[in-house]
Amino acid sequence: MFGFYTAFPEKGGLATEPNRIVAKFIAEELPTGLRGVLIAGVLAASMSTISAVLNSLATVTIGDFFPIFNRRAAGMRDARWLTLAYGALVTLLACFGDRFGNLLDASVRVINLFAGKFSTVNQNGNACSLDVETIAVTMSAPKELDSACTFVWLPYAPGGVNYYEGPDEVVSGLFTGCYMSFYTVGGKRRVAHVNTGSDAPPDCKDFFMAQPFAGRSNFKPFSRDRDSARFAAICTQTKFGSFGCAVLGLVDPNNICYSVFLKKLEKCDFEVADVIQQNTTPGLS
Repeated sequence: MFGFYTAFPEKGGLATEPNRIVAKFIAEELPTGLRGVLIAGVLAASMSTISAVLNSLATVTIGDFFPIFNRRAAGMRDARWLTLAYGALVTLLACFGDRFGNLLDASVRVINLFAGKFSTVNQNGNACSLDVETIAVTMSAPKELDSACTFVWLPYAPGGVNYYEGPDEVVSGLFTGCYMSFYTVGGKRRVAHVNTGSDAPPDCKDFFMAQPFAGRSNFKPFSRDRDSARFAAICTQTKFGSFGCAVLGLVDPNNICYSVFLKKLEKCDFEVADVIQQNTTPGLS
């Protein structure tokens, strides 16, 4: 379809929203008979996928969560009610689908919404979100691009510290003053997003820094003193003013750290404007 609309730009396909391009092609370019067959195929595939997902959700809930809250054995009636409830939930989410952007952006946002449990230090000051591991989102580029385009996304933890454990390349953001930290626990490498903003209680940062983590080093993906000029220069190249630049932090498998400056093109579209290798320090200033 990309080739077709590139060859015939007057048909307006390149200006159409990505989520509507297939529907536009079916409605405007295919003959009546083939159009009906293709629509039927799309509906059948969608119904099959939705049915499998709803059944899987109900099965996992019955098998893993139902025994925790209810001592009696779950039956078919319970599974059917759960399937109905999940169906109503995803239908409700679909009603607000236009607020998530395109399908990939929506899936990342929904995954991040349910991915991790975040906490801050409790009243006794002996617990931080260090003991809660998140499920990271892995996004891969097409196979023809090199492996540097595959990374683990570490979500931001409001008011606390969030980490990913593993050997992979880790990206986190958005940064306006927080730190990224890498260290070792039990022989396993961790990369953390350390919140130092106004919503981060000092005891949470202090608790993190007081832990005897082996090989801990930290860096600031964005520093106002160091990066304000570069940030402003990128913003001037966009139509979004001071919102035209975003900064990510990247720690590669060899623990080399980078700041990644993104230039905003559209509401949900960014391109890499600059990548700067950064030095690390043992403490948080």
